[in-house]
Amino acid sequence: MFDKLTIEDMTSEADQYNAQREWEKAQRESDTDRTWQMMVHNDHLPSLRVCYLCGEHINKCDCPRDADH
Repeated sequence: MFDKLTIEDMTSEADQYNAQREWEKAQRESDTDRTWQMMVHNDHLPSLRVCYLCGEHINKCDCPRDADH
């Protein structure tokens, strides 16, 4: 009446499930990274845009423009 599941069937289903979970995790991480980058680069979070050399806000910084900002 019912087919008996074999070890290969269960392993295959587990592999498919794990692959789907990994893909979903990677998708969430890339969405989060993309959102974060958009917020920082579009000045939605201007307080985070600081000069690495002096620590001032990037618009108030007196460091040379070719410095690592």
